[in-house]
Amino acid sequence: MDKYKLSFREALEKLASEANINIKEHQFSNITLQNRQDNKRYHTVMKYIASYYNKNLKQHLTNNNISFLEKKNITFEKIDKYNLGLSKNSNELEIFLNSKSISTEYLLENNIFKVNDYKKKYDLFTNRIMFPILDRYENIIAFGGRCLGEEQPKYINSWENSFFKKREILYNLPTLNRIKNREEEVFIVEGYTDVIAMESLGLKAVAPLGTSLTLDQFKILWRFVNEPTLLMDGDLAGIKASTRALDIVMPEIESEKTINFIFLKEGKDPDDLINSHERSLFISKILKDKFSLLQSLFVFYGDEQGLSSPEKIINFKNNIYQKIDNIKNLNMRQLYKSFIKKRVDEISKKQIYKFGNVSKAVKKDVYFTNLVKNKKSDHFIIRRERSILAAMINNLQLLKQNDEALAKVFLSNNELEQLRNTIIEIISTENIEKSEDLKRQLINKGYESILKQHFQTKDCISFDLIEEYAKESSDINYATKVLINILGIQEKWYLNKNKTL
Repeated sequence: MDKYKLSFREALEKLASEANINIKEHQFSNITLQNRQDNKRYHTVMKYIASYYNKNLKQHLTNNNISFLEKKNITFEKIDKYNLGLSKNSNELEIFLNSKSISTEYLLENNIFKVNDYKKKYDLFTNRIMFPILDRYENIIAFGGRCLGEEQPKYINSWENSFFKKREILYNLPTLNRIKNREEEVFIVEGYTDVIAMESLGLKAVAPLGTSLTLDQFKILWRFVNEPTLLMDGDLAGIKASTRALDIVMPEIESEKTINFIFLKEGKDPDDLINSHERSLFISKILKDKFSLLQSLFVFYGDEQGLSSPEKIINFKNNIYQKIDNIKNLNMRQLYKSFIKKRVDEISKKQIYKFGNVSKAVKKDVYFTNLVKNKKSDHFIIRRERSILAAMINNLQLLKQNDEALAKVFLSNNELEQLRNTIIEIISTENIEKSEDLKRQLINKGYESILKQHFQTKDCISFDLIEEYAKESSDINYATKVLINILGIQEKWYLNKNKTL
């Protein structure tokens, strides 16, 4: 119970399962003998696959180098520790598994393989570095794969099935079993290689599986520690991931349930810093420069320099109090309001003092000048961004399979960005089974007017004039290719836009 942080009931179910004892008649569990046999068989199959991938990688490295592994400083020792592997093609994997008496039908039933429109079997992973994903009992339940080249998407995960739900698991979850007290440090980082780099320093780290962090994942962490620390990449996507995480945990915070933040410089991520000349700086300074959740509110929504006018201060207070009102614990909610009020009063006094010493020099706003010049091109940009959002709203399978890329893409329109962030939050916290469920959630959250403004819809349920790939009925492989292409165009536009500012 203590090692895995299980409740009495969970511990009893686990022991009964391992002993092949059916305790259903005692009203403790609905686990059947068939369930236990299914679990055991699935874990065995995944162990075979991991062994196959691992052997492939070691054989490949006897005569070849993989630049990705060298760049990330992933040695043979780390390959063994994390059971890393290399995928080649599904035909060889299928032959190997068939030799172990694992039928192709079983692989299809459990979403390990799928059949495409041409009736050809395939798996997700070809020419990728493979990262086994373990549950808290250290069983392999899925894989993450990183491409060897620059093709998109760079990272993909196994298809979900009854054993694997990516929003309910964390990469490197078994590391939490080594925690001895609730004050220990655990870092939440963005990717698999960040985890491996952090652990090379003797630190404990986990990562979400290419998705926005969910409340379920934070609840797992809070079973072990009071204050996990979020350490996302220092780019726009990392900042957005941190703000979404703050919104998710805000209602749940209590004296032993909160989070801290560490903010990296733009373009930096943990494994880059650890595997570079900045390693000592990372250890000595950056890891110690933590912000509490309260301090982070000012980082995200307004610091002393940003709160430079009465209007900005009032706007900040309104936004922050709205978020604080979501805190369920009454005492915690009142304390947060008291701390915020005191800090805002201090900032207001400083700004009043500065007001008498402000220079009258005004800098020309280049951004808005360029915005007017490029008004024509902006018409195409908003159309592209609406296309992306239409796909998110109307094609749930496409959304769930590409939620990481969709959560990161830059959107210039504030309303569409807000809509996108809410969609990601909904699928991260709610059980959404079909696109209509998502649409009704958006209506309930007050997005009806925004939906009608940006899309051809009368009831916010049926959408007209949307592109083929955005429809639920479209082939998922075709839809994914189109979406990745559109996201690539959006990314290039964003990079070019930044160069001209």
